[in-house]
Amino acid sequence: MKHWLLSTASSLLNTCEQSLRVVLVVLLIVVVGCTTQRLSLSSQLSPGMTMEQARGVMGNPVKTEFSGRYTAWHYCSTGFGSDRFVTLVFADEKLIETFNYTVTLAEGGYGDCSSFTRRVDFSKYQTYSSAQPRKEKPTVVSGTAWLLDSGYVVTNHHVIDGGSRFVLIGKDKAEIPMEVIAKDRHNDLALLRAKSLVNRQGLKLSTDRVSMGASVATMGFPHTDIMGSEAKLSVGIVNSTTGFQDDPRTYQVSVPVQSGNSGGPLVNEYGYVVGIVTAKLSAFTVFMWTGDMPENVNYAVKSSYLKILTDSHTGVDAGPPNASAKKSPEELAELMSGCVFQIISSSE
Repeated sequence: MKHWLLSTASSLLNTCEQSLRVVLVVLLIVVVGCTTQRLSLSSQLSPGMTMEQARGVMGNPVKTEFSGRYTAWHYCSTGFGSDRFVTLVFADEKLIETFNYTVTLAEGGYGDCSSFTRRVDFSKYQTYSSAQPRKEKPTVVSGTAWLLDSGYVVTNHHVIDGGSRFVLIGKDKAEIPMEVIAKDRHNDLALLRAKSLVNRQGLKLSTDRVSMGASVATMGFPHTDIMGSEAKLSVGIVNSTTGFQDDPRTYQVSVPVQSGNSGGPLVNEYGYVVGIVTAKLSAFTVFMWTGDMPENVNYAVKSSYLKILTDSHTGVDAGPPNASAKKSPEELAELMSGCVFQIISSSE
């Protein structure tokens, strides 16, 4: 009897083990099949799609990379002997490229496929403008620029990148033509000059050290098609003396900025320019990556990097040491209003 019971138990265990293997194989086939089907949907993507639209097609990525205004989403599926990958690259939340590749077991692709995604070389995408994917048809980009002195005007490099005609829009809505004097793509700075502004006094640079918690303000022209063509004042503080991923070239600031504020002056309480507004953290991208919605995280290039550019191409000196009297937001608005312009960059 004992022998019969042991034999029956062994037979039942073998049957259960075989059944379990069949179930696991079926589940694996279903999971791999569903994931592979999701990857095949990448053929429905097209350049210019927003991140939200791409997510509607592909779902959530298994891994995300950031580099300045660029974002990469990685998708993958584990197969038998090889893993498939699809990578989407975005510039300012617009899709600019999709590419596919495979990693085989011979190449070390053993384990969770998300461990074998290939890092994206973002440097090759620097030819794309900040606002839109590269297009053949003429483009128009709007941003903010400000008068430094002697007719020299400052804005971001990404505002004028790809443009061939640059004008300032004055308070009377008249166009003021400009010529490009110097560019600094690495630090996202551009120096232009308007002959008609040579005799007008501009804002002064300060290269003094700015501390965390210091009060700052900016003026610019965000979303003029929605918010109107009048300049908008924003105030806040310096949250950090380093920027995205501890970038020493930039400040992180709480000054609210939107698309169109790019290139605007960041001034201290004395009215001297301590930085140039250049970017904001994409709340949507971070939410997709972490599940957390960041609020009011913005960046400005430090004025010391602008001074390097002005020293090389102009005779303009930095401003005097900080004045003894601090200015109210109303006084800062009055000071900047005569020196800050909407800039239009267009390709012809």
